[in-house]
Amino acid sequence: MNLILAIWLAKKEEEVSGDSCAWYFVTIIFDTTIGVLLSCMMLVGIEKNFDRFQLNKLKSGNYFKMVPNLDPATCDEKPRLIFIDVWAWIVQLMIWLAIGLIAKAILAGIQSVLEAPLTSLTDQLFSGLKYSPTLKLMIVTVITPIIGNSFQFWISDNFLKKNEFTDDEEYVLRGTFFDEDLIDESAGKYSTNNSLNTSATMTVELGRTNALQTSLKE
Repeated sequence: MNLILAIWLAKKEEEVSGDSCAWYFVTIIFDTTIGVLLSCMMLVGIEKNFDRFQLNKLKSGNYFKMVPNLDPATCDEKPRLIFIDVWAWIVQLMIWLAIGLIAKAILAGIQSVLEAPLTSLTDQLFSGLKYSPTLKLMIVTVITPIIGNSFQFWISDNFLKKNEFTDDEEYVLRGTFFDEDLIDESAGKYSTNNSLNTSATMTVELGRTNALQTSLKE
């Protein structure tokens, strides 16, 4: 889409606009900075409304579900299984694509309004590469997109991924994606620490009770 937008802006007013290569550079810069800001702001606003109307399943990252896992032989409940909720994932994908399209439309309007100053800016920026078209092409089509898209993906991922987990979800996810021996070991340490804490608490309470009884007798 950035390439299409660059071609459209370059041909929109030939007497004013710069070349397609320069406009592609502009669209990449806008997309990976202002575009990221707009997209994340819209996502946060939409998810606040999801919270308000208790539509948590539509919030980005909530695309898995846990189901009971019963042993068919003994009917004992085993650790629950986790599955990807495909429909929830598709809906969330459509929401993010719609946000992206709206952000692109806003950026296209901004660049169209600022066409003349942006053209002058890019002409000055690339004036030193007038006799090095290959270097200019490398900067515009390789170096700038790699740096810009890396930043864009990093920021977007932090907003799109699920960051809040219930205790049950965290337990199932840890059992799914981590080594079982490590899980058992950490569970044992957790159990031991809880036992020690409980014993210490009981000792303190017993001491307080004895002290109270002694004071009452006196």
